[in-house]
Amino acid sequence: MFFQQLSNAMKFVLKKSTLKKGVRGLLFLTLLNAQVLSLFAAPKAKAKDLLFIAIDDLNDWVNYLEGHPQSITPNLDRLRKMGMNFTNCQTTAPFCGPSRVALMTGISPATSGIYENKSAEDFQGHSPILKDYVSIPHYFQQHNYKAIGSGKIFHGHIKEIYAEAFQEYSPSLDLTTKWKNNLGDDSKKIVGGAELEKLKYGKIAFKEANGKMLDEKTTDWVVNKILQKDDQARFIACGIYKPHNPLAAPQKYFDKFPLEKIILPKLPAFDDLKDLSAAGQYFSHSLPKHEDVISGGHYKALVQAYLACIHFADEQVGKVLDALEKSGNMDNTIIVLWSDHGYHLGEKHHWRKHTLWEEATRVPMMIVAPGITKAGTQSSEPVSLLDLYPTIVELANLPPNPKVEGKSLVPLLRNPAKKDMPNVYITYERGNHAIKTDDLKYIKYRDGSEELYNLKKDPNEWYNLICDPSYSTVLISLRDEMKEILKREAKNQPPRIIAKELADTEYEPSQPTFAGKINADLHTQLKASQKPATLTVTEVKGDLCSPMVYQWQERVLKKDGSYTAWSNIKGATQENYTPPLLKTSHKYRRQVKYDGILPSWVSTEHINISVVLDK
Repeated sequence: MFFQQLSNAMKFVLKKSTLKKGVRGLLFLTLLNAQVLSLFAAPKAKAKDLLFIAIDDLNDWVNYLEGHPQSITPNLDRLRKMGMNFTNCQTTAPFCGPSRVALMTGISPATSGIYENKSAEDFQGHSPILKDYVSIPHYFQQHNYKAIGSGKIFHGHIKEIYAEAFQEYSPSLDLTTKWKNNLGDDSKKIVGGAELEKLKYGKIAFKEANGKMLDEKTTDWVVNKILQKDDQARFIACGIYKPHNPLAAPQKYFDKFPLEKIILPKLPAFDDLKDLSAAGQYFSHSLPKHEDVISGGHYKALVQAYLACIHFADEQVGKVLDALEKSGNMDNTIIVLWSDHGYHLGEKHHWRKHTLWEEATRVPMMIVAPGITKAGTQSSEPVSLLDLYPTIVELANLPPNPKVEGKSLVPLLRNPAKKDMPNVYITYERGNHAIKTDDLKYIKYRDGSEELYNLKKDPNEWYNLICDPSYSTVLISLRDEMKEILKREAKNQPPRIIAKELADTEYEPSQPTFAGKINADLHTQLKASQKPATLTVTEVKGDLCSPMVYQWQERVLKKDGSYTAWSNIKGATQENYTPPLLKTSHKYRRQVKYDGILPSWVSTEHINISVVLDK
């Protein structure tokens, strides 16, 4: 019936034609054949799958980035040889939650206000800007992809977020607790090792037969999904938890790194923190304390454990790649691998993440895009994890999401020699940002202090160049760029309101607003006075290159109710100076003031503290 109608329609058209009869007949047959062949033509090619591999806390200790000479990562090297790797990729935030929220939503912490893990676990509830977000896997769902995944993709496990993002997720989309608890806690299987404050390490011993670690269960599930045939294009996410703390893996991975042969990270023979501001030095403080690691004899064991966990994670990547090859779908799959942030192992006297230095901000990232990337290529241009969202959307030929930040890296994937990529920036908590160029790292803390490193000449960031006049020109440009970041942050995150006066309030040195040696000493004096005290907070300026003089001043309340003029207290220039109590028989008040830069754990940064002692 269909062919008869088609034939009649074409006869009608040809009958009206002015062509000669023989030519009309030939044209009729040609048109008919074309129509019939189109009915049996091959269906439209399936859109490319996307394999999205996340690794937690992996720094540059992988073979091709040369972060540590003993690292064993053959599968990461294998993936690198398949496509393009980025040697200058920076996280958006050196903290699991903020980094993953930024990557998965395409919105930076400076815009969203998601600065910490607590807010990241329910980022939609904490950030009005993310109220109507569309995460990467959800965006793929909206464009006819099936989104499936397992392991750590977002931070923590909020049922609504995972249910929105994935149609299938292991172990279940009905989770009411963190995803890892549903697959077992690896740390409970550690035998030997040690538990330091905020850090645990050791070998895993399974009591059950054929026991498997969390990441092995994750990759097993993902492998099975990869091997399943599906006519629908798929977004497949695989979140590998190691080398995240606890630094634990089965015995065989530790055996690859004999403790007596462990090479420790390169540390300077001098104190490389001396040229940092109080804020910068505070960032080096962490748990466990570096001196405790050294004195307790844990350093080599921790490095061994981290290397063992990296090797274990690398094997999980290998299992997934093996499955993809076995599936026969390798040539139709875009592969993306990334780590959420880096990791310190004693560099700058720091452990774990939570700094704006390279150990915490530089991360591995690799992309394999069939038909676009060339095998074994790399780029040293500055790129950010924030760029992944627009990049993979373009690689999948989906329309761009206009709400996301970052830039598509497809032009760089097509031309690895491209050299005009813009700088990228990193955020750690509010007001602390770093800008990364091809060779330079510029850091500005919320107390106004700065750092500048030439990573080409000083890859370990031992020498702060912020006061070097030869960099004054480039600093002008970097400072202007930083102003724009701070403007955006201030626009989206209004400044916190800090009380000007805290009257009749018992002062405790453990409170984060007023912590440190200075205030602990003041607390002792206030407690001794057994009288109410008033603390007044005002802003003061100063920087590393033109530091303020630490100076205590005093004035006395006279009998007529007026104060004497402020006068310097002789010899009181130390940060930990304790103002003496005036011992006298008659009643009057003596006011003591400190002018100077306090450590950055004081939330008001540069402040004056006026303490009124009733005597």
